[in-house]
Amino acid sequence: AASTAGGAAGSGGSVRGERRIAEGWMRPDTVAESFRSVFVTRNTFVHSPALCYHFEEVLLGMVRAAFSPVSDGENAPRGSCAAARLILEFLVEQLLHTPPGGAMDVAVVDVVGGDAAQAAYDAMRLLCLRLVRSCLKIGWDEEEMGKGGGWMDEDDEEMYGGAGEEGKADNGAVIDSTYEEDPDRVALLTLISDPLCLALLTLGQSIWSHRAPSTTGPKPSPSAPGPPNPLLGSSVPLSPDVLSEICSTLSALWCIPSLRSRLVPQFEAIFAGFYQRALGLLRRLPEPADGATFHANQIFDAEVEIILESLVDLLCLHDDGAAAGGSG
Repeated sequence: AASTAGGAAGSGGSVRGERRIAEGWMRPDTVAESFRSVFVTRNTFVHSPALCYHFEEVLLGMVRAAFSPVSDGENAPRGSCAAARLILEFLVEQLLHTPPGGAMDVAVVDVVGGDAAQAAYDAMRLLCLRLVRSCLKIGWDEEEMGKGGGWMDEDDEEMYGGAGEEGKADNGAVIDSTYEEDPDRVALLTLISDPLCLALLTLGQSIWSHRAPSTTGPKPSPSAPGPPNPLLGSSVPLSPDVLSEICSTLSALWCIPSLRSRLVPQFEAIFAGFYQRALGLLRRLPEPADGATFHANQIFDAEVEIILESLVDLLCLHDDGAAAGGSG
């Protein structure tokens, strides 16, 4: 009974904490610093699966509090948008600055070994991608848009739709002058359109870092092999779990009409540099002449299968006919 009461009390405290974040009772930089501390602690010092689960629940609760719609009460300051921006900025930085499988720090590999270092990097990428996807689903929940929920509600849609050519940003997105009054919201959307999309594209392209040179480009001459290329022939490929999370995050972005219509140039680059490149490499796979080539082809086939399933999701919009109508 005491354990149950303690759990209930802890749950109540967590809910109160989320409410305080959402209603702006805590400074955004305090929320962001707390999020970073929990993230680094979980990623560096926590190894128990059960404890990892609880740490991730705390992180998800902080994301939910920062990205959920806040109350419209007169005495409730709307400070969670700044906290949401800082949280998403931290997650995107982790994705951008974590080295790919074929370009890991030599010092790290020497200390812990290539496989162990790659496993640690993949675990951090998985956590970042899952939290980013939660940010997108909570902050831009399409089911709540008609109820005034999410960061892009109906008022924002009308605001963007009513702007003229002079209201367009450099990346083609339409920005109303009223919307520019909130720099945190503009910065939040800029984070998604530039660093996040870049991180997803570069991380997705890194799955080919372990491909042998014979399958990704012209075969070097045996008489002049030259120095090894760390981006070709690495023995530590990106894990299928990370690739699946990348595709799921791209699918989450694509299936939110308010974001999809703003990310046209970004999605053009993603389709050309990720999906079409995967199909092109698949057509150029060599015939397996030995066991190593056969094994490499099997790995690549599994990767392309994940990518093609994601492409089907994008083209079918998860069978969301309402979202497809007139949304671009």
